[in-house]
Amino acid sequence: MTFLDHLPPELINLLKELELKGFAFCLVGGAPRDFLLSKKISKDLDFEVRGRPSSELISYLEYAGLKVQELPYDIYRVKFKDFDLEFSSPRTEIQLPGNSSHHHFKAVLDKSLDYKDSFKRRDFTINSIGLEINFQERREVIKDPFGGVKDLELKILREVSDYFYSDSVRFLRLIRFHLTLNFTINMSLYKKLSLFDLSLLPDYHFKEELRKSHKLGEFLYTFKKMVIENKINYNPNHQFFIDNDFNRNSLSLTDLLIDSFSKSKKHAEFVVTFFSLPEKILKSLESFNQSYLNVTSYNEEKVKALLTDCFENFNDIKLLKDLKNIEDKKEWLVYYHAHFLINIDFWKDIKIDQNELVKFPNELRSYYRFYKALNVKNS
Repeated sequence: MTFLDHLPPELINLLKELELKGFAFCLVGGAPRDFLLSKKISKDLDFEVRGRPSSELISYLEYAGLKVQELPYDIYRVKFKDFDLEFSSPRTEIQLPGNSSHHHFKAVLDKSLDYKDSFKRRDFTINSIGLEINFQERREVIKDPFGGVKDLELKILREVSDYFYSDSVRFLRLIRFHLTLNFTINMSLYKKLSLFDLSLLPDYHFKEELRKSHKLGEFLYTFKKMVIENKINYNPNHQFFIDNDFNRNSLSLTDLLIDSFSKSKKHAEFVVTFFSLPEKILKSLESFNQSYLNVTSYNEEKVKALLTDCFENFNDIKLLKDLKNIEDKKEWLVYYHAHFLINIDFWKDIKIDQNELVKFPNELRSYYRFYKALNVKNS
């Protein structure tokens, strides 16, 4: 099946109408890459548009009742049903001297630019594949001036040109694509990593690419390894990630927080601050951890000794409070080893007779279920 076969008729009709007005479309970026790699159809469709001025494109889209968001470099975004469409002009980029930021260039727009010159500014060959689409004739033609299709087959990440190294964010994208696609980094690319200057790499992009990787521990391990091996200058804000090792199995920010908390509270505080996590998440973790340590300090003999008396004589209400706190914050349990006292599946089914409950003071009733569970468990 072709890419067009997967698009809704309403979207095809919209783009067909634009074609009739003189616009020509080439699908670029991740959508053609993912389709060629796994037949996946992205909901984010980026088109290079040729043929007519962008002002006419905007006018038609607005006439069609669509809200157009204007971005720098003559880029326009539109929401169409559940698709995010982006229309841009072909362009070349002129490097600004001494600038290694994400906006390190001056853009030169040119509607007549050929694909090779237009795609030359892109990062990887696998992201430099275009799908020229004629919606009226339902015709698709692959445009691949840098051999990206072959690199998809070989599962290799290869840069389009040395312009790749002028943008510090592309260093992070290299790590992300390496991990998410499980592609090998081309050896010639790896040997040139020292051309990167990460000293002004923004925290925003560091966090975004890290999250998108969905493999945070492995991402941080790879970042540190590549920076050190290639003696790359890096942003002092990221010193923490160079100085410390992280569990490579960490997949999420919560995993990363737990890993840091296991080292020290100071480590955990850095993670919370750097990633702008709610302060209450660390307080919740600390509270759970303390209750867990308290509860797991009891052995079965000690618990049985406490249960020999009736509840009125039970002199360790703190144990019950800790059990309740663990249940209230049970989302942290997956990161801790199970213990006979904190088996939630056991005590959640404990039935409490109201005649039993009314015998106890109001302030203690929320703990009675845990007391009864311990009695049942140890009877």
